Amino acid sequence: MKGKTLVAQSDEPLLDTAEKLSVIGYQDAGLEEGTVRFWETWRFSHMKQLEDYIRKERPIFIVIDSLTACLAGMNVDMIKSNAGDVIYGLRDLANTYRCSVLILHHLNKSGGLRDSTSFVDNVSEVVKLTRAEGNFDPNEFTLEWLKSRSGLSGKHSLQRDALNYGWRYAGPLGGSLEELDQAVNTINMRKAERFTKQQVAALSGSWDVASTGKMLEVARRQGLITSSFQNGPNGEKQRLYHAWEYTEPDINFHSAPDSTPDSTPAAEQAKEEDFF
Repeated sequence: MKGKTLVAQSDEPLLDTAEKLSVIGYQDAGLEEGTVRFWETWRFSHMKQLEDYIRKERPIFIVIDSLTACLAGMNVDMIKSNAGDVIYGLRDLANTYRCSVLILHHLNKSGGLRDSTSFVDNVSEVVKLTRAEGNFDPNEFTLEWLKSRSGLSGKHSLQRDALNYGWRYAGPLGGSLEELDQAVNTINMRKAERFTKQQVAALSGSWDVASTGKMLEVARRQGLITSSFQNGPNGEKQRLYHAWEYTEPDINFHSAPDSTPDSTPAAEQAKEEDFF
């Protein structure tokens, strides 16, 4: 999907942001002017101005960087149970104008979520990004789904490129990107069939059915494949994985009319004449 983006950048000077964009080659991306806009002075007290902007420009993606910086000057007690109520306005704008809103918020010193839990309660998805535990590579990070109304879960490895501020997905934690690709390809190369995790493991040459099952669940929750259930003889349900293009076979077979030469009306008449 292609559309406009608005970044409410209150956490760092735009000069620093412009420098990073230059490093990643933003000026050479061929984007139309106005595709990405920055609003350095936006605060949550400017919701009316934000709605006016969205109504006019129709961005499909809005970034709030960061929650604390954009709440500055509003006298909001960040630890009270109603602190997260300020997010309701963004939710209403997202629903009304069909756009997505990403809010960045910093972790506390122990790596947990800061401030009131109401911020978590009032959003659809919560993802935590931290440096990988027990790893001395400063560019290896762990992305963890803490809450997801879309059904996403688990921990995933991300590799940061310090030279161009880019990110590379390195697969689910405890598995590899190669294993994930192998499971997905096994399914998508056979679009007319459904498979158990045992069958996928056998087809992909894996001896670890549990690991294959984990990769299939990661792929399903990322939307790379999908699944459905098959009813067993005793009412049990078994999950079967398949490509999005899969369709249930038509089990209502209709017999075609018998059109053999011996059953034509002329043939029947000839049989009667022979009889008499």
